[in-house]
Amino acid sequence: MNPILTFPLDVLYVLSLKSVVDQPASEDSPFADWNENDTTPCRWFGISCMNITGYPDPRVIRISVSGSIPDQLFNATSLHSLFFYGNNLSGSLPPLICNLPMLKNLDLSNNSLSSSLPKNLKNFKQLQRLILAENKFNSEIHDGIWPKLDNLVQLDCSSNEFNGLIPVQSES
Repeated sequence: MNPILTFPLDVLYVLSLKSVVDQPASEDSPFADWNENDTTPCRWFGISCMNITGYPDPRVIRISVSGSIPDQLFNATSLHSLFFYGNNLSGSLPPLICNLPMLKNLDLSNNSLSSSLPKNLKNFKQLQRLILAENKFNSEIHDGIWPKLDNLVQLDCSSNEFNGLIPVQSES
């Protein structure tokens, strides 16, 4: 009789994330030591675990990786929320992020993202929370972004290096 292999759900979830964002896998990838043969992801780079009452094994509570936001992430079109705060992410905010049709919550605060906000940010019509505080965004905010975001209930762009005037929404 062959034993049935079972993995904690956290291993499956984390490996699912890896399969979406790490194509093709490389040795310098932050996911290089994320191995499907491990029974726990708690020793993997960027993974923090904690003992939670009611669970026999420690659970993943945080995933923290440095570098730029990988374009492959935007293949995950069912994502509802991205919370990448405090990951020391650098580079620009990829325009492809606006191609996530289900995304409602985006928190990229407390990183080192720079450059300008993508012009197609206005296409993020389903977005409810956009938290970009404490980065290094350093351009003018494009006219026409905010009026198109009808579902936006929380916006935080504080502690950046934006210049110019804040675009005014015209009354209809």
